[in-house]
Amino acid sequence: MERGFWLGRDGAGMFLALGFWNSLAPFAGHALDLAVNTRTTVEVVDHVIPGVVVVLVAAGGLRLKRIPLWALLLAVLAGFWATATHLPLLLQVPDQVGLATALWHSTPGVFLFLFAGILAVAAWNEEGP
Repeated sequence: MERGFWLGRDGAGMFLALGFWNSLAPFAGHALDLAVNTRTTVEVVDHVIPGVVVVLVAAGGLRLKRIPLWALLLAVLAGFWATATHLPLLLQVPDQVGLATALWHSTPGVFLFLFAGILAVAAWNEEGP
């Protein structure tokens, strides 16, 4: 039996889109006047690195036609990181940052975490521990 979770092209495309969205959100935020006053290195650590991890997992899944459970768990960790690092930002609403800006920066990580988590649970049920 072939190991790994079969995601399909549509699912992998969604996974790729979420990874790119997470990576590009802070930089698109500048163009949309939804920028957070923080260093670029913080944006890279909080957005770009988790997004790249997910893009690599999804691209590997497209190439191999399956995503191993360990890779999905890595994507869950990336999504968790992208979500958890934005909780302090949400606590700054409305005193230091606007709600739209906080949501713009926080939402991609939440979707990434949830989608990766759902896929990991499905893979766990299919593969077993």
